[in-house]
Amino acid sequence: MLSRTTPRVSGLIQHQRCFASNSAYDAFSGRMQQLKSSYPTLFDRSAFMSEQESLLASYRSSLPSLLSEYDSARQSVDAATGEPVFQTLSEEGLLSDLSGRNQPFFNSLAVGQEEDISGKLLAGKEYVDAIIRLQSEQSAAGDIKEQNLKMIDIASYGDKLEEWHLRFPDPLNDSSDLGLPISDEEADEWVRQEYHHAPDSVRAQETGVTYAQHKDIEEEWMQTLDDKLLATLKSRDANFDEARFREFCSVTNEMFHPHAIDHYGMSNYAKGLFRAAFWQNKERCAKVEESIFTLQTMIKDARDDDAAILRGVYEAAPDTRYAQLAAFQLKLTDPLFAAKLVEALRTRLEEAVIIRAQKDVVYDLEVPSLQAERAEVETELRESQSSNPVNMVREIANLKAAEAAFAIEPPSLEAVLDELLPSKLWNRDAAGVKTALSQYASGSGSLKAVSAAIDAALGADANADSGALSDSEILDLSVKYHNSRHADVARFSFRDFLNQSVLKKDLASVLLNRRQVRRQLGEGGAGMDSLVVNLVRILMEDNAATDLEKVCGDYLDIMKRFRGEIEGLVTSATEMDDGTFAQIKGAIEAANPGKKITLERSVDSGLSSGFIVKAGVQRFDFSMATVIHEGRTKVGAI
Repeated sequence: MLSRTTPRVSGLIQHQRCFASNSAYDAFSGRMQQLKSSYPTLFDRSAFMSEQESLLASYRSSLPSLLSEYDSARQSVDAATGEPVFQTLSEEGLLSDLSGRNQPFFNSLAVGQEEDISGKLLAGKEYVDAIIRLQSEQSAAGDIKEQNLKMIDIASYGDKLEEWHLRFPDPLNDSSDLGLPISDEEADEWVRQEYHHAPDSVRAQETGVTYAQHKDIEEEWMQTLDDKLLATLKSRDANFDEARFREFCSVTNEMFHPHAIDHYGMSNYAKGLFRAAFWQNKERCAKVEESIFTLQTMIKDARDDDAAILRGVYEAAPDTRYAQLAAFQLKLTDPLFAAKLVEALRTRLEEAVIIRAQKDVVYDLEVPSLQAERAEVETELRESQSSNPVNMVREIANLKAAEAAFAIEPPSLEAVLDELLPSKLWNRDAAGVKTALSQYASGSGSLKAVSAAIDAALGADANADSGALSDSEILDLSVKYHNSRHADVARFSFRDFLNQSVLKKDLASVLLNRRQVRRQLGEGGAGMDSLVVNLVRILMEDNAATDLEKVCGDYLDIMKRFRGEIEGLVTSATEMDDGTFAQIKGAIEAANPGKKITLERSVDSGLSSGFIVKAGVQRFDFSMATVIHEGRTKVGAI
């Protein structure tokens, strides 16, 4: 039957998706329309993806010559310094990255998200209106008890509003649910209640009832559970597919039967993933398996995002040595940086418009509060006649600035470029890149032109400096590299990202980790099956991300069981002849009809003579070593 996998972090906002007619959304929509009209290419997914493909085509054709030039320079620096300084690169590895970390992408906070943003703005407005209403009721309350009750309600809505802010970057009703027809929490509670009211003959083996008879009683009762759950689901949806449900229960009950101990050591997360995939269809199980193989490869890949780390070194310390050689290396390892810069520009503009919309939502709550607080401080300043009013004057200025922020329009493209480019271009002359990006955004430029302008600004040159590093320079560069790596967990290898995710358990950190999982594993990243993406997000929520490697292995084992595959090993004291091996395999196949048996052979001279067979959970020991051990144990017990 269906069973839970793990508690979910469910979405806070539970509204039907609809386009809202509200002032905050109308203003947001108007600002976004102005951006799209002024900078059409910036928000054109198809053109953006196509131009990235064009960049990568040029990259592939020029890669051999670029790599040769880089290797020559790298070897010169390493020889002069006496130890490796720059990363050794291979054409095979760089081309492989084009199907992983360097594949085309398009991410937007607003494009195609209009309905979603409308719903979230409406939800925020509901919280604000509720707080304002409760504040009014609190003021009119006739006694302290009623006032305190209203204050508790206000605090509750205040928490919801704070969570609304934290969750705003995520889709409305964002959930890591695995798509089963009943929620984990509900299934858990349902089974608990059913077992609580189960007959005594089910809950305990009664006197005079054999173990086999009690198993039959349990089996019959478990079948009634499936029937009851089916009735519950059909009461909610008259078109619920009974045949599909029956097949689901038949397969999952057999694979994860309470009396079959061979699955007890498997992760519940892996079992839940299989159930979710099988509920969709058998083919989905295989698709999930493919994603699991990809995920295992990512976990084993110990490489950090070296390109992002290297950029971070020079963004934080532009005068660090070998800047031009580093820029040349990044042409090899980060071929889509021009696209990343365009995305950073788009994201910054969208963020500004969204933040303004959020301010419009909370305006009626926060601005009067700021005004009242400022009036109170101003009164205190007038009446106190303090000889040192600096602190109060400063506080008044801060409150005025906070109030004024609610009327500030989002920055222009030029202002965002002036803010963004200095660090991204290592404090080099940004005029050419600024022009190229402005032309690209307005539709008269290209990503290729942006990329060329970036190379020119950074002065990418493999041969600019091939001199040796001193010991102090080596230490300085190592420290900067370390600091850059730890400045952003997105630069970690995937395994290290998983390991660090368990260190912080607050909601903001969990949400950030979930978003990083979606970026790395979902569309625009590794392109894994959505069930696998949600599984990893579940592990983030449950602070169990370090279990992912075991979960992957267990899912693959479950799929072998699903296909009827049993893997085994025959260990003998001496090399076993083919005839004996064939007899053993035949015996195991006879004991497991319909299963595909795969046996391997190994030799362990410590067995003295004989052999040990292990196939699945079955183990047969016919070794002399075990006979001797058991004999000594019996003698010792006399």
